[in-house]
Amino acid sequence: MSKNILKQIEEFMAAGDFARAEALANTITSPADTRLSVFASIAMRAGDTQKAEVLFEKVLTVNPDHPIAIGNLGQMLAGQGKFKRALDLCERAHKAAPKHEVYALNYAACLVDADRFGDAANVLLPFTDAEKPSARSLLAMSSVLRANLRADEALALLERAREIYPDDQDCQHAIADAYAEIDPLLARDAFKKAERSAKNVIALRWNWSFVELRLQNYKKGWQLYENGLSEKVGKVGRPLPGVVRMFKRITDFDELDANKYTLFSCEQGIGDQVLFLGCFGEVVNRFPKSLLIAEDRMVPLLRRAFPDIQVDTYGFAYSLSGQQERLNGIFPIGSFQKYFRNSVAAFSRGRSVYLPENPDMVAKYRKMLGGIQPEAKLIGIAWTGGHWDRQKRTKSFEFEIFAELMKRPGYRFVALQYGDVSRERAFAKAEGLPVTFVSGIDFKKDLEAWHALACACDRIISVSTAIVHFAGAAGKRVDVLMPERQGPFIWGLEDGPSIAYPDVHTWRKSRDESVEVFFRRMAERLL
Repeated sequence: MSKNILKQIEEFMAAGDFARAEALANTITSPADTRLSVFASIAMRAGDTQKAEVLFEKVLTVNPDHPIAIGNLGQMLAGQGKFKRALDLCERAHKAAPKHEVYALNYAACLVDADRFGDAANVLLPFTDAEKPSARSLLAMSSVLRANLRADEALALLERAREIYPDDQDCQHAIADAYAEIDPLLARDAFKKAERSAKNVIALRWNWSFVELRLQNYKKGWQLYENGLSEKVGKVGRPLPGVVRMFKRITDFDELDANKYTLFSCEQGIGDQVLFLGCFGEVVNRFPKSLLIAEDRMVPLLRRAFPDIQVDTYGFAYSLSGQQERLNGIFPIGSFQKYFRNSVAAFSRGRSVYLPENPDMVAKYRKMLGGIQPEAKLIGIAWTGGHWDRQKRTKSFEFEIFAELMKRPGYRFVALQYGDVSRERAFAKAEGLPVTFVSGIDFKKDLEAWHALACACDRIISVSTAIVHFAGAAGKRVDVLMPERQGPFIWGLEDGPSIAYPDVHTWRKSRDESVEVFFRRMAERLL
């Protein structure tokens, strides 16, 4: 095969003439792995990642050590966020060509996804230690540091990047994101500056929204929050379920025809759903022709919360696709916050009990729990929050530290933590801790039972996780223990009562306070 052919194919691809590139590639007859690799590369450059992936896999079937297939397939998978599948390929590509910057960047991204922050930093260090490192290497290293909760170091590195590349838009955006984890006031100024030249201004404004919401500038915050619905933000934004995307999406009340029905759609995680529904009663008063659609596991609770309107599943909404002339469209519940929760006063006025308990289930659980230690007050606890690994690290405490609370006499603790708690159960048994782990309930699926179990407790002590919203909206006393100064925007920046729920209070560990001292302080104050 002539090198001239490959050069011509590359020229056609560079010009965007993929049809001629493929026509020329058809003249390649052997070797088989090279022929397949050329077609895969053309598909990748043309943006057909699905076809490219299939072809690169075929290349590796013929030749498991084909360097181009290994490097390109790893890059594609990492670019699509499929880091677990990409890890081995990216590692092999990096080891084969350790000075290849793109391979190093891909491998580092996979390592960060696996929480191997030290390894990721070691991979990037030769590139960031260069006399004039590239902007993308500096940005990647700053992302590694931020993921490892080292925002101050990340910011210092980004300032170096700004000195070298003063006009780099991605650098400006990253600086704003880093400040968001350190000082929201400085972050606000950084976002304003970055907005002037941002490549993806929508994604920047989405990140910026949480700064303004945390600062309780709700009018600006909710305005920016609408950017999360854009496809340019993607899965980390406010993606609506695929089954309802055929409906016209509406985010402003002025667009609603009072004579038609509106599908109000739940969005985000279940904690956010509960928070956003705090003003849904006010929405229904204004627009009685409302339907609320949600994921299956939420429906039983929401039907009890809003008995005067129809509450159904996303699947039911799909069945209405042939009746769109009777409907205004789909209205995400996060988008009516700007009307009813646009100030601290509006939040405070709206505090109410709107997620009532299931009395029969609560009675059943109270009877069961009371039989274990009848005279003890029941304290529900949860120690891990967040969906992403990084969230969990900023919103969680080790279960063992909760033992400090359990030393106080007169209390029985009830585990409300979702997920695998076998390790914590074994520790509690070994230590003889007064904590009950209720078997037979999948807290992630059976939200009705989870909510009832929380309502059966006298009060809740938890990290910032969904159970805080479920119990808070039921009127339970909840104390939220926070490892960091920052946190979900709804808890603001200072300790004290929540603006969203009748009896929820936040408590933050001070920067110079150890976790052990913080828990001793909380035990004395709360129990």
